[in-house]
Parts: sequence; structure tokens; C-alpha cells
Amino acid sequence: MKSVIITVRTLQRDPEGHEETIELTTPGTYEQRDDVQVLRYAESRLTNMEGTTTAIEVQPDVLVLTRTGTVMQQQEFRPGKTHRSLYRTPFGNLALGMYTHHLSHDLADGNGTISLGYDVLIDGVRSHYNELTISSREDGRN
Repeated sequence: MKSVIITVRTLQRDPEGHEETIELTTPGTYEQRDDVQVLRYAESRLTNMEGTTTAIEVQPDVLVLTRTGTVMQQQEFRPGKTHRSLYRTPFGNLALGMYTHHLSHDLADGNGTISLGYDVLIDGVRSHYNELTISSREDGRN
């Protein structure tokens, strides 16, 4: 396992075309197990998920996002597929679906970028579109 700096940039677009962008830069970790690369970091107040750890598992044709702590969720992203999950918060649970438009990455040995585009579906109806860009680089303090 190695220390990395992770930058998560999320662009969210509602059905009317209004956009909001959030960017978070945080320390995290990187590890590789066989053909699975894992980035892990702690969420913050900026994402309204303080007390939650996010793990992003990158495999050749799928990305699995797992949140544990105050928010609990496991979500798979496969291009051209919809995956449903339960988003559990202290305020209640929400059934979500994610339709993945695209997924690509050049992540290698803790350095690189992941690009993901997906629709969020609530009760089977498109709520909004998200573009997620996750960049990782080795923490030079090691």
C-alpha cells in the first residue's frame, strides 16, 4: 500500500441543464491486488459524508465504489449497464440506479486518472447526469 493524493471532481447536471461542480483533494491510499487497483480516502464536510470512507476498485471493465461509515453504499459501474443499490444514510435509505455511459482509466501504480459518466435514476426515472474525474498521484512526502 502506498500514500497518494486523490482529487475527485464531480460535475452534476440536472434535467434542465443546470450544472454544479464539486472538487475535493485529499490524502488517500493505493494498493493493487491481482488485476484490481484500489484507491481509498476519507470523505469530508465538503461532500456531506464526513465519517465515511470511500474505496474505488478499478478492474478492467468495471468500477466498484464502496462507502462505509455514516453513509453505506456499494455501486458498480459498467458501460451500457444499469446497476441498482441502496444508499444508506443516518437520515434514511434511498434506492438508486446508475446507468453508466462511459468508463475509462489510465491508472497504474497509484498514478493516473479515472473518467466516469453516468445517469442517476431514482425510482427508475433519470434524476441527473454526473461526470466523475478521479486523479491520483503518489504523495511526494514518502
